[in-house]
Amino acid sequence: MTAKISTYLIELQNALIEEQLWSCETPTVTALSSLEPFAIDTLEIEQWLQFIFIPKMNALIQAGKPLPTQLHLSPIVQMSFANRNLVAPNTLAAVAVIDRKFVEKPFNA
Repeated sequence: MTAKISTYLIELQNALIEEQLWSCETPTVTALSSLEPFAIDTLEIEQWLQFIFIPKMNALIQAGKPLPTQLHLSPIVQMSFANRNLVAPNTLAAVAVIDRKFVEKPFNA
């Protein structure tokens, strides 16, 4: 099952790149150290996906650690994009697939 989530993470990365939401510059250590959910006070949601979510999920997979049992990323991604009038259908679709797959069958099962 972890191979599937790795594929979904790659699809999310590709969507971010295709829609020009992938950043070449790493945020500051302070920005990445935010204690707020989704680092909402220091990062845009696409930065959180790129610099926190994708690496953390990949690290869990590589370490053989348990993955979250449920994810609900779509609402925050949709809201963030809507608030900025950002159109990124491929990224939204990739996030929705990840959410749906975790609800349908947790990857730790």
